[in-house]
Amino acid sequence: MIHQASQQIYDTLKAKELKAFIQEERDASIVSASFPLDGGASFQIRFLSLDEDNDVAVRTSSILRVKEHQVKTILPVINRLNSQYRFAKFVLDDDLDVIVQYDLPLRGNNVGECALEMAVCFVKVIQKTYADLMRTIWQ
Repeated sequence: MIHQASQQIYDTLKAKELKAFIQEERDASIVSASFPLDGGASFQIRFLSLDEDNDVAVRTSSILRVKEHQVKTILPVINRLNSQYRFAKFVLDDDLDVIVQYDLPLRGNNVGECALEMAVCFVKVIQKTYADLMRTIWQ
């Protein structure tokens, strides 16, 4: 089932002529869109909805993957970025991927416009921080 928040997000992104996709996965509906990074890489932003409420989990695909010996080097950078950016939480997940996440609140009125604003925010933040993250792991 495509949840109403996902449909609103999908419609809003498509209205802005973004290449967005919507899909069902078990009890969730997911809207995804890809965005470019420097050097030809790209990342996806996914909006996950589990019910008919407006609370939506916003998650990126992997921005970069670190190796075990790089964890001690990347964590201080992630912590610094988390103190710099209010609506983008950088996370090193269990697979050693750096992702960015945020949760849209339940009581938002226009979930499509909120999601679009978060996509714009994520793209700006990730494009600003990507070179710094990459430099850190290549040192």
